[in-house]
Amino acid sequence: MPRAKKGRSSGKSSGKAGGVQVRIDLQSAPQFVHLSAVYKAGLLSYMATGVEIWRWDDVDHYVEEYNSFIASVFERRGRRRADIQSLLLESRDFGALESFSQSSGLLESKEFIHLDGRFFYKEARKVFGIARAVLKVADAFDGFTRVRIGERWYHVFVDVEDRTAAGDLWGVNERVWRRASNLGGLALLLYAASLVVLKLGGVSGRLFVGGGSYYTATALPVEALSRMRRVARFFVELVESGSDYVEPAASAIWSAISLSEVYGEGGGRWRVAEDWGRLYQVARSMLASRWLSEGERRALDALFGYA
Repeated sequence: MPRAKKGRSSGKSSGKAGGVQVRIDLQSAPQFVHLSAVYKAGLLSYMATGVEIWRWDDVDHYVEEYNSFIASVFERRGRRRADIQSLLLESRDFGALESFSQSSGLLESKEFIHLDGRFFYKEARKVFGIARAVLKVADAFDGFTRVRIGERWYHVFVDVEDRTAAGDLWGVNERVWRRASNLGGLALLLYAASLVVLKLGGVSGRLFVGGGSYYTATALPVEALSRMRRVARFFVELVESGSDYVEPAASAIWSAISLSEVYGEGGGRWRVAEDWGRLYQVARSMLASRWLSEGERRALDALFGYA
């Protein structure tokens, strides 16, 4: 987690969040502290290596272990909020970090990927990984700190500014991920899941943490979770049914979630909704077919919210 900047908390506009200032007492939101740190670490790991985790069975265990590790360091230092970045880089903590690396496994970079008995383009494997990540941690999203902004409820994540990521990137990759690749895998897992929601309507702004200090943050509409789950379940069902629609669906989803954010005049929203049209074109083609399998029908039910 980057060091909090010193900022004025005068009630004036905080920039990208449409003038709304969000204040959270981090001491009363330990889960927010822990998982926000994982989110930041996942972003750096993704940018540094471009790898994806493939071991999913132990995710709950690693979330619990990671939170326990962070909590123990907080307790040792006698404070509830810490600079997560420096915490992870301390050599005395590497012993605890290395316990995460026993069963790690990262995908090799190949044009074709063997998946569930079939070969797919790497693009399809990436989307499948993100979709499974979404479904695996969707319940955890429900437990994230919620903040009411205007008439809507949001989940809030600490964000990473471009200049911060560029400055921290290689040091984090060299000194942490090579020593604790499974921790990096967990971080990437949570980041991949949050990535889908970010593309469905995130709002950037400042998260004030007291004393005039703030972090750059991203607030995500709570209702985006249902859309995220629908798209994820749709694609997983397609893969598991061996559908011929896997490739076009993967291409449509990857295009939608890979777009860069577009900041309007003081808006700061991710504007990609129109690009989900490619996915629904795939769905319409499926609906027009007379020869859908049961798995493909389940996929459509999930996409349109009937499952």
